[in-house]
Amino acid sequence: MPPAEDVFQRVRLDWLILFDLRMWKKVRNDLRSLYISTVVSIPEFKRILGLRFAGLYTTLAQLYLIGDREPDHSIINLSLQMLTTPSITAEIVERGNFMTSLLAILYTFLTTRQVGYPWDVSSNAVLAFDS
Repeated sequence: MPPAEDVFQRVRLDWLILFDLRMWKKVRNDLRSLYISTVVSIPEFKRILGLRFAGLYTTLAQLYLIGDREPDHSIINLSLQMLTTPSITAEIVERGNFMTSLLAILYTFLTTRQVGYPWDVSSNAVLAFDS
């Protein structure tokens, strides 16, 4: 399996995605435009970028929900375009265990106000809402 398709191994593209939060607004927008134009011109890149997003989604959600001062410019906003293609969605659910991660993100955020991984899920937790 090529390194770009292994969702559990980091590649350079992952670091560009992860460090999105630390970049200036213009660089964030330019990188988003680069990703979109590459996805349009090279269809195979959409699959690879979708796999990379799936592998990083818990970390990206944590950065987005807790640390991003400008969420309108976040790279996670591209996830709708990357993860809604039926063939890519089927592959990331199968290979990347994406549904488990997504449900763990929702559950841990609603119960602890922190973003967690599947192993952080507590069956005894209650919803953490202010009344």
